[in-house]
Amino acid sequence: MAMAQTNKTQLKARKAAVKLVAKKKTIRTAPLASVVIGTHNDGPYIERCIEALKAQSFKNFECIIIDDASTDNAPKILAAINDVRFIVHRVNKNIGISRGRNLGVSKARGKYILFTDGDCEPHPDWIKEAVAVLSSGVEFAEGRVVYVSEAFRPLFSDRVVDNLTGGLYLGANIICTRKGFEKIQFNPEFDGQEDRDWAMRVQLATNKMPVWAPSVLVYHQRKRWTIKQYLRESKRVEKKIRIMKLYGDRYEGRTRILYFGRLALLVFPPLMLIMILNGRVRTWADLRLLPFSWVRAVYERALIWRSAVRERFFVI
Repeated sequence: MAMAQTNKTQLKARKAAVKLVAKKKTIRTAPLASVVIGTHNDGPYIERCIEALKAQSFKNFECIIIDDASTDNAPKILAAINDVRFIVHRVNKNIGISRGRNLGVSKARGKYILFTDGDCEPHPDWIKEAVAVLSSGVEFAEGRVVYVSEAFRPLFSDRVVDNLTGGLYLGANIICTRKGFEKIQFNPEFDGQEDRDWAMRVQLATNKMPVWAPSVLVYHQRKRWTIKQYLRESKRVEKKIRIMKLYGDRYEGRTRILYFGRLALLVFPPLMLIMILNGRVRTWADLRLLPFSWVRAVYERALIWRSAVRERFFVI
């Protein structure tokens, strides 16, 4: 009986030791970097994003993907990922990009947090360069975003997303330390301009904007405007004006004239023909969208002025 009791005690001790070793191993093997992606209906693009991350030269990372109630084929693509570094969390009701990214960070274990989007393709050295920047003592930084490739010439119907010289703070490529993000998370009130609002609050907290890190490179995959998307994009200006008021931010120089080019188009519609002359209208998709550039200029300016009145903020 005593021997049996001793064996049981020894067995419990061994199990406890195994658990302790496993726990220590988990702590030791926590990744240095955590990539966080919030995605919604990125089915046509997400696979290329995942493959680009699998091909990273820096291997000590995890990727947290928040599938924000996608209704296309993205969930099927995400379910097929066969790589333990990728953790997919699906929410069944759309929560928006800010809450999605915040949720992703809450599930991440890395010391450094790297944000990109499901329609992007990180350069093979993206994580390596990001870790180099953050390990040098930088707490917040923005990386370079190139639309398709350095040599690509977009057409009028291209939905261009790029950040070539800094100062745009695009969520497609911003990086920070975990400690920094715990102090300054994304604000769901500003979805659509959440990255700009985040950068403004970084400035308030640290007295400087996120560092420009051009070596931290992400490519944005090619996307084309539909007419509905093209017009709906105008609504982003409402959040933009609120940010201008709250933080004294200026998007286009030091003036309070937003989108001078589209204001000129509003006054003089034939200016849209410049798009034809400079070679940006070469397909039926471009030609079909072109007349709506004036419609967008009218709609956008109405939103600007309405928002300015509501915010009691002077902007033209």
